[in-house]
Amino acid sequence: TLEVVDALTGEAIKVYLFVAVLPYSGVIYCHGFTDMRSPSWIAAHVGAFTLFGGVTQLVVPDNPATATHRQNKHESARVINARYQQLADHYGTGIVPARVNRPRDKAAAEAAVKVVNTRVIGYLAEEIFTTVEDLNTAITQRVDEINHGIPRADGTTRWQRFEAEEAHLLQPLPVDAFEEVTWKQLKVGRNYHISCDSQYYSVPYTYAGQLLRVRVTAAMVTIFD
Repeated sequence: TLEVVDALTGEAIKVYLFVAVLPYSGVIYCHGFTDMRSPSWIAAHVGAFTLFGGVTQLVVPDNPATATHRQNKHESARVINARYQQLADHYGTGIVPARVNRPRDKAAAEAAVKVVNTRVIGYLAEEIFTTVEDLNTAITQRVDEINHGIPRADGTTRWQRFEAEEAHLLQPLPVDAFEEVTWKQLKVGRNYHISCDSQYYSVPYTYAGQLLRVRVTAAMVTIFD
């Protein structure tokens, strides 16, 4: 974690770093979020695929509640959360969570976290940031240096190895990035508008008084009868 400081109140707000890595080249993606809930988890995956310019055939996450859950609290087996599976379906990839108490399943991720601890957190922890955007800009600069500027044992950078031997193995990105979707059931007022997230949207007047389904993303509101 890192922190941002509210410029008015001085309150320190914790920022959680999401880290992803391509195990062969070692190319790292890192981004900070103010929570570890599902929308942030999904947005982090979209950001990682965008940085890589393609999609891996498999994604191997750890087992946070945003990724998997137990169908029965007395069972050890975990299943993938519905929203996470929708992300996988959209990008045409498979989700294979690391097994519990099997650290070798996520060895590459653990190694990437150590690099981030040293070369991102280690450099930025003493600096003061007042917005998450400024912090993420600094994180991106540090990660760019890791990927593009630090030579490996054979003299190549992570990004050079990625471009030469790994990038062509990725599946192409879909035309549209995956979006977090919220569904609501809302009643149309007598003025043939619905109120959704403090905004009003008009529908044909014949729907006044009816319950309609509303699909909300970051960019669009769609209303269904």
